[in-house]
Amino acid sequence: KSLCVLDIFTPQQAVYVTKDKGTEAIIKRLSYENSFIRYDELEDVYRIHNIFSNYLKKILEQNPLKIDITVLYRRSGEWCLKNKDIIPGLNYLLKAKEYDIILTEFEKNHMTKVIDNNPRYIIELFQKIPLEAKYRHPIAYVNYIGFYVTNMNIYEGKRLLSETEEYYNNNE
Repeated sequence: KSLCVLDIFTPQQAVYVTKDKGTEAIIKRLSYENSFIRYDELEDVYRIHNIFSNYLKKILEQNPLKIDITVLYRRSGEWCLKNKDIIPGLNYLLKAKEYDIILTEFEKNHMTKVIDNNPRYIIELFQKIPLEAKYRHPIAYVNYIGFYVTNMNIYEGKRLLSETEEYYNNNE
C-alpha cells in the first residue's frame, strides 16, 4: 500500500520510502506473481498498474492504519531529489505540502537549469506555494522573481519584486 503513491520506483527507493528492508523482497515476489506489478529490467524500476495503484490509494485513504501518506510523499520527494530526479521530487514534496524543502532546493545553483528547462511547471509550482513560505526563503523567491522578470512578464515580475521589497522593509 505504501508504494502506491509512486508512479515508478527502484528497489532501493521502495526500501527508503517504506523504511522496511524487507520491501525489496516482497515487491520482487509480487512482481513475479502479479501482473499489476511489473519489473522493468532495462531501467531497474517497478511499475504498479494504474488500476491497482488507484485501488491501493483508495484502501489507504479508507484505512490508513499506521501509514501517513504525507510522510510517504515527503520521503519519495527526498529520494528523488537525492537522486537528481528533480521534477518528480518537487511533485511529491508539493503533495506533502513540504514547501520549505521545495524552496530550500530553489536556493541551490543547480536549479537554474531546472527552471530554464521547465518554465511553465515552475510557475505552476510557485503559484501553489503559500506566500508566507516564499517569504521564509528570500533567496529562492528572489531567484524565482528573477526568472519571471527575464522569461515571462517583466511588469508582473517587477510588481512581485516591489511587493517582496515592501514586505522585508516592513518586517524585521
